[in-house]
Amino acid sequence: MEKIGVIGIGKLGLSFSLLAEHKGFKVWGSDISEDYISHLNHKTLKSDEPYVEQYLKDSKNFYPTTDNIDVIGMCKTIFTFVPTPSLPTGEYDHTHIESVIETFESMYNLGLDVSGKTLVIGCTTNPGYVDTVTERLNIYGIDVVYNPEFIAQGDIINGLRHSDIVLIGSKSKEAIKNVKKIYRQLMDSYTPNFKVMSNTAAEITKISINCFLTTKISFANMIGEICHNTGISNEVETVLSAIGDDSRIGNKYLKYGFGFGGPCLPRDNRALGVHAEKMGLTLNLPMAIDKFNVEHHKFLVNKYVREFPDRDTTFVFNTVTFKKGTDQLTESQQLNLLLSLLSEGYNCVVIDMDTVIKKLKGPLERTWGNRIKFQPIGTIADGVKIIL
Repeated sequence: MEKIGVIGIGKLGLSFSLLAEHKGFKVWGSDISEDYISHLNHKTLKSDEPYVEQYLKDSKNFYPTTDNIDVIGMCKTIFTFVPTPSLPTGEYDHTHIESVIETFESMYNLGLDVSGKTLVIGCTTNPGYVDTVTERLNIYGIDVVYNPEFIAQGDIINGLRHSDIVLIGSKSKEAIKNVKKIYRQLMDSYTPNFKVMSNTAAEITKISINCFLTTKISFANMIGEICHNTGISNEVETVLSAIGDDSRIGNKYLKYGFGFGGPCLPRDNRALGVHAEKMGLTLNLPMAIDKFNVEHHKFLVNKYVREFPDRDTTFVFNTVTFKKGTDQLTESQQLNLLLSLLSEGYNCVVIDMDTVIKKLKGPLERTWGNRIKFQPIGTIADGVKIIL
């Protein structure tokens, strides 16, 4: 039974680990939180991701730990899904990846054998970064592969099993061959669509795909605004559906809504613009998309204020996360709209999962008092439903 290591078993890393274990791998996974690892070892973790709780309960060859050295020592192939948040400059912060690299280097300096291992970087990185990692680790006989995932939170395991593409960047033919073999087993009946290229090309591909999605989302919202102000707001979906039926365009992500948010799309959009500037280019498109996303929020606030001038109106949000089915609030446009309507003097009700209510209830009630109320999923509240 082949062994796989996973450093960084948050939502994505845990989903990947449990899918791999479910598909016949022995998996060692690490995270810095002792409490989190305890829940995993006792199989008591609660998750809003489909399959995670069941796969964890059924697992027999999944070994969570807080020790990265254990993971690296036990496995030949080590995936890492550590965070790479945005810096104030718009670039990605590689601090957590650096920590993983330093663990490899420390093991080598301690006389531990790390040669023949492969580090697979599943995080989004600045173009050119993985080449520098490759140079550093090749000295110790370690191969490096860049393999970012394209998944949607709230359906990660299905996304991993049925990904449109498996993006691979590496200078090592043997490492590429090994990663392909792993994905063929993970995706079993689904034939992987491998896209193999240089590390830098793969890094640019990753952020470019997400940047294109922000463009498409913003275009759909722009058309929606035009329809609203033209007096045909009841036909927004009809117009966008017709546009999307053109085979050159497609209907995915072409929906009128709140705007883009979450932990990936906004930062990747900014990162592409920053990289272009470093290369001596001025890309107006990413900046314009970011600006439009902000302006679309203002459009929605003004629309509700105009349509409901009575400040005794209650607005009902069926979720305030960046998308339904996840508890992520990062750059959520729904949450921004909630806060703006509260600032305008309206009453609001949030119907959401318990983990979201736990995050928001205290801080928002302290600020807005009885003008904000929370209810669990499955309940009904009177008021104007915020549905786009």
